[in-house]
Amino acid sequence: MKTAENSQFVKNIVSGSLRFEDHYIPKREALISVISTLKQSGYRIVLTMGVYDLFHVGHKRYLEAAKSQGDILLIAVDTDERARERKGPNRPFDGLNDRLEILTALRAVDIVTLREAGEDIRQFIKEIQPDVLIMSETTEDFAPKDKRDILRYCGEIKVLQAQSS
Repeated sequence: MKTAENSQFVKNIVSGSLRFEDHYIPKREALISVISTLKQSGYRIVLTMGVYDLFHVGHKRYLEAAKSQGDILLIAVDTDERARERKGPNRPFDGLNDRLEILTALRAVDIVTLREAGEDIRQFIKEIQPDVLIMSETTEDFAPKDKRDILRYCGEIKVLQAQSS
């Protein structure tokens, strides 16, 4: 990503732009560049991941709680193929584009990117190096040993309770 383009992207993110294209960064190289610039500018980066299918108030509360852990909330959203791998052949109910549009419209969300099927999430975390990695207590993606290994690439891991009632 060109420096001027990167700077404009960062400016749009921190200014609170409501435009979808100011929050969605699908290309990994561009995402790494933007995150690097934000970190160099002193922003605390929070990363969480998930499907966010059939969006509900628990999702909203979870994302607000995640955002409270730092300055910039980055969400790696599971593609439809990855959602089927994790949730079964009849999922997701809401397609990827709809889920991305909902997430980018939320005040708590600063950046969304994709989490592809078959992707090594440890490599993703290593490339992003968030200050805080947020997990739900219902996440089964990481064994305790995996969490210890991941801590080498992020400042801390916080586990949030499910937020729906």
